[in-house]
Amino acid sequence: MRRALALLLAVNSAGCAYYNAMWSAERYAKNARRAEQRGQVSEARSHWAQAAVKAERVVIRHPKSRWADDALTLQAEGLARSGSCDEAADVIKRVHETVTDQGLLERVALVDAECALSAQQPLAAEAALGPALASSDESRRSRAEMLAGQASALRLDYDAAVGHFERSRETAARPARARVLIAASRPAEASRAIQSLTGPEYATV
Repeated sequence: MRRALALLLAVNSAGCAYYNAMWSAERYAKNARRAEQRGQVSEARSHWAQAAVKAERVVIRHPKSRWADDALTLQAEGLARSGSCDEAADVIKRVHETVTDQGLLERVALVDAECALSAQQPLAAEAALGPALASSDESRRSRAEMLAGQASALRLDYDAAVGHFERSRETAARPARARVLIAASRPAEASRAIQSLTGPEYATV
């Protein structure tokens, strides 16, 4: 009886530790997204870095847990969005090799593309975005269209960029579309696009 009780307590303790670590990682990620929405870049990166650290602990200590894939994906997101794309590369590769959940693969596709864009590699970004562009999740699909537009703009394919930005619901998509229209020497459309940029979210664009 004592051994059974000790085993039960050990299992419960491990479960609580795992739950707390994953909850903490998700909380940092939530704070990071809020900071991004407020335009607080440095604060967002700090939260993402903390999310990566917490998620990594779950991956290392609980590799067989039911949420291990979520933790690995969150680690990749945290590293990439904190500016550590070099470190994120290996984690992103592991996600592609071990994770089968479509939603998680779409999430990591987005950060894979973001890192490629940071490295000025638009073709690699476009190759990474396939799963997210076809997502049934509107938020991920919208983000993918935004990133695809940036990739097209880097390749100087302004017509493709305009199309991607038009399909995105990201706040930054509309001013990005206006800039691409200017670059494409389409002044009338650019003027209308600029005039449409009303509201406090565009105050600093």
